[in-house]
Amino acid sequence: MRSRVEWLAGIPALLTLLLAACATPPSRETLLLNAADLDAWQFDGRVAVATAHDGFNASVDWTQDGPGSSVRLAGPMGAGSLRMNFGDQDLRVETSRGQVLEGVQAESAVNDQLGFAPPLEALRYWLLGLKAPGADALEQRSPDGHLLWLTQLGWRVEYQAFEPQQMTMGTVALPKRLSATREDLRLRVVIDRWHLDP
Repeated sequence: MRSRVEWLAGIPALLTLLLAACATPPSRETLLLNAADLDAWQFDGRVAVATAHDGFNASVDWTQDGPGSSVRLAGPMGAGSLRMNFGDQDLRVETSRGQVLEGVQAESAVNDQLGFAPPLEALRYWLLGLKAPGADALEQRSPDGHLLWLTQLGWRVEYQAFEPQQMTMGTVALPKRLSATREDLRLRVVIDRWHLDP
């Protein structure tokens, strides 16, 4: 027969087991399957671009509202800011000097300031860890379903980190760090903060 001391010594272990059994299991984060699951979003982050002849760093503020995108890039202390608004193949650019450009002029201004033509329409999907619709792509995923890399439209996009984000619909895993390369171009994005719910 167990002594009273032995019986009392076993109480902490018993309580631990009971608490573990009653604890709510952690909610699993879900993966975004298509852009319709997240129609409006915004993030603040940083971007680094390296070309064959030049490179730059900038802060980035990206706002997505359905098919419409608004992206602001700014150098240190806001120098050399550029705002791009696009959607349905239309591009509108506002420069740091207050110039407003559209169409071919807008595309030329982006090329001149960035040193290359970014794949804006596809990038809005890649930033969410998704393939852009309407174009063939190859991809590889981790055992838990996170996208490791994809190749599409001549670009290779690699994902270094995902981070769980809270939404009213639950927890969704979104990229934290990614890079996109094409020949001698390299674009790196670090997302500091996602804003998902209105």
